Amino acid sequence: KFNDWILFNSELEFEHGGTGEGGEVRGEAAIEQAYLEFKCSDALGVRAGHVIVPLGLVNEIHEPTAFHGVDRPNVERFIIPSTWHENGIGLFGEFGPVSYRTYLMAGLNAVASADPAADGFTASGGIRGGRTEGSNSFAEDLAWASRVDIQPLTGVKAGMGLFLGEADQGRATFSVPVTLWETHAAAEWRGASLKALYAQGRIGNADALNSEQGFTDAARNSVGRKFFGGYVEGAFDVLTLVRENQGHAFSPFVRYERYDTQAETPSAFSKDPANSRVEYTLGATYKPVAQVAVKLDRQWKRNQSRTGVDQWNLGLAYIF
Repeated sequence: KFNDWILFNSELEFEHGGTGEGGEVRGEAAIEQAYLEFKCSDALGVRAGHVIVPLGLVNEIHEPTAFHGVDRPNVERFIIPSTWHENGIGLFGEFGPVSYRTYLMAGLNAVASADPAADGFTASGGIRGGRTEGSNSFAEDLAWASRVDIQPLTGVKAGMGLFLGEADQGRATFSVPVTLWETHAAAEWRGASLKALYAQGRIGNADALNSEQGFTDAARNSVGRKFFGGYVEGAFDVLTLVRENQGHAFSPFVRYERYDTQAETPSAFSKDPANSRVEYTLGATYKPVAQVAVKLDRQWKRNQSRTGVDQWNLGLAYIF
């Protein structure tokens, strides 16, 4: 913090054990935030640099101590592709109970490419492979991302976010417009918490994009022209019932998710029923202190092709 109105915010992560060499590459060292902030007043500030896309409940606060479950909700991985960050500039502020963020940033990359490295849009991953994370960004096509939240009461928040942009980045002879919107709500009261989110998006010229990517009807790997997802999660910290809990928290939780990355495909392309998914997660989070969490959960994964595989997850999380 340089003074009362200028600060630099950054997040540098070393993930998955190390970067390795050749075929051993499994992890990365990555910058997920690095921006200057100029706060002119509570109602108006400017951010410029590498910013977090302001959509969803998880993306902006995505550390594992901040959410229940070893993994993030899959709706916020495959529909809202968390963690989602990009080079950009924008405004932020708050008016009483209302807050906002609005950024102009580099757009997604819909077409798979080696330089800059991008997987492009896919049938099962939706727009997730189009993230270029700053280091691989092209800005031939820009995007606009905005969010508005209201907090009418302590512990209660509701809002919505919108992402609009082109994603061909000059690598195709056609445009690939992307629209993604979401609405969310969260509430906490006396140890109980409830979250809900719904998101829906569209990809334009998906048929031409399929041809560019080499996707076929026979393989059922068409990009989804429409994709959607939503989840509801409830949790309760049972240790709030204990007078002398010494700051410990033990929160059983349950989460229901429904999402489909191929909700609609172009007329000449079939859908893969494995991409229409329903998931149930039941687990618990134990926090001896606020910065440390021990997590255990069981997931039941279902899809329309009946190929879902259930799993157990165990995790340790910490921040400092």
